[in-house]
Amino acid sequence: MKIGNQQSAQINSAQLRKIEQQAETKNSEASQESTELSEGAKSSISSRAKEMATARKIADEAPDLREEKIAALKERIQNGDYNVKPEEVADRIVKEHLAEL
Repeated sequence: MKIGNQQSAQINSAQLRKIEQQAETKNSEASQESTELSEGAKSSISSRAKEMATARKIADEAPDLREEKIAALKERIQNGDYNVKPEEVADRIVKEHLAEL
């Protein structure tokens, strides 16, 4: 059987349509999966954002109990009266670390 250019074109055209249909099906499935993933991601981000917003609101509304202490330290730093003793800082770090064990 001899296949001429016209028959070859018909075969190629049919094959091309079949490949295009398969590609469309795969693209449709991928698009649907992508949409599902996007919606899932949006809802998890959304719930996480709500949690963060709630935490931020609570933190903003909480009174700063150390305002006076901070103000006093700032004043001492500006006046040059605030001196840190490195040995005491190191001792405290070690004690706190040992207390955690």
